[in-house]
Amino acid sequence: MEKVSLKSGGVRIGAYAIILGNIEIGENVVIGAGAVVTKSVPANATVVGNPAHIIKTGDKHD
Repeated sequence: MEKVSLKSGGVRIGAYAIILGNIEIGENVVIGAGAVVTKSVPANATVVGNPAHIIKTGDKHD
């Protein structure tokens, strides 16, 4: 069984998003609705798409 590791808080996961595999999600991450996340996501990033890709980094999300 594979696991997802959330690094602290502030993670927002949109409706119907899928997180696959043994990956880490950094703090203050936004995962867009319907995104398919197959790789680790660094802190303060926004990811969207299938497969998910980073569209924004470096800003803390409010």
